[in-house]
Amino acid sequence: MEVENKTINRAIEYILDNLTSELGVEEVAGHCNLSKFHLGRLFKDSTGESIYALIKRLKMEDSAIVLGTNTGNSITHIGLGYGYSSSNYSSAFSKHHGLSPAKFRKLKKTNKFDVVNHVDGKEFIYQPFEYYDENVVIQDLEDIRVLYRRFIGHYDDLVQHWPKFIDDHRSLVQDYSQLIDVCYSDPNITERNRCIYDICIKIDADTLIPPHITTDTRILKGGKFATYSAKGNSSEISHDYKGMFNVWLPNSGYSLDNRTRFDAYKVVNPVDKYFEVDINLPIQ
Repeated sequence: MEVENKTINRAIEYILDNLTSELGVEEVAGHCNLSKFHLGRLFKDSTGESIYALIKRLKMEDSAIVLGTNTGNSITHIGLGYGYSSSNYSSAFSKHHGLSPAKFRKLKKTNKFDVVNHVDGKEFIYQPFEYYDENVVIQDLEDIRVLYRRFIGHYDDLVQHWPKFIDDHRSLVQDYSQLIDVCYSDPNITERNRCIYDICIKIDADTLIPPHITTDTRILKGGKFATYSAKGNSSEISHDYKGMFNVWLPNSGYSLDNRTRFDAYKVVNPVDKYFEVDINLPIQ
């Protein structure tokens, strides 16, 4: 489903940006200049979840990503970073994911399973570190201003949203316009119909948005990124994406930063199901 309400998108943005801080319903409501009761009703109607439930879910899901990629940090340290004591974090993580943080990290380290709370016993064959590393460029990227629409659902639906999005903004789209997607969730951790993602078109910093276009704009923060160039069909690109997270990042000497990760498309050929995309992971 599309999250059309700008206030709700602002609330979600605030939650995503503050997962590692003390975050409650009151803080989110204050950011949106609404009472927690009014915002709570709007939020549940727009997303299907309460504010509290989304905060808790995203903390558990985001910390799982960090557990699997920032292997130099202890489980206790990671839990504290999301506002949990050691015992409370382990209990909350186990309740949400169905296994302890230690078991989760062990599975990730062995590279045996592609999924965690969707474990089905299937093996996933990763390439060695060098395969991914030779295609990675460490670079500093500038801030990017984008028009965006936000959705909650299955990533497979993403391709269906692009044609209407582009058509709705035809006056602002040029042949050279950069198409970008932002996938906040890991579908191997998050229930697949509850993933949060944005589809975006890059626009110049001084582009004036015509009054009839009500689509939100936002800034993707720049900084240091590991950029991996992937090409092929969606399945092949997905495999490379997982390899970057599960093989390259834990062995690279870098850790994942809390800035937004995003994918910038260079070639989009839906007829032949062929794509070329830069996977940009914020690192420190």
